[in-house]
Amino acid sequence: MLGEAIKHVLTHEPFNNHVNPEWREIVDFRNIVAHEYFGVDYDEIFQITQHDLLVFEAEFLEFIKKMQNEQLHSAINHVKRELSALRRKESLLYLKEIEMLLAKKR
Repeated sequence: MLGEAIKHVLTHEPFNNHVNPEWREIVDFRNIVAHEYFGVDYDEIFQITQHDLLVFEAEFLEFIKKMQNEQLHSAINHVKRELSALRRKESLLYLKEIEMLLAKKR
């Protein structure tokens, strides 16, 4: 789900100057895992979930905090529409958790 969210961030022009260039690798890795069922290195996936994912999540939340409210709400609403169309209930729940965290930080 984070890979999908980052894909949208990378294509949302107001955010272009604020993203980490390495985030493109996250999207690419997500695509490999999602679409290539054979040849996936499960040890690599385990390492990523145990170490890299927590670092990325913290980095992404910091990115979100820096964005202007209008831009952020626009992006969140865009992702909500797409996730709803895809019926991604778990992803929508996670997005609501992020919105609650952001509301607490204000």
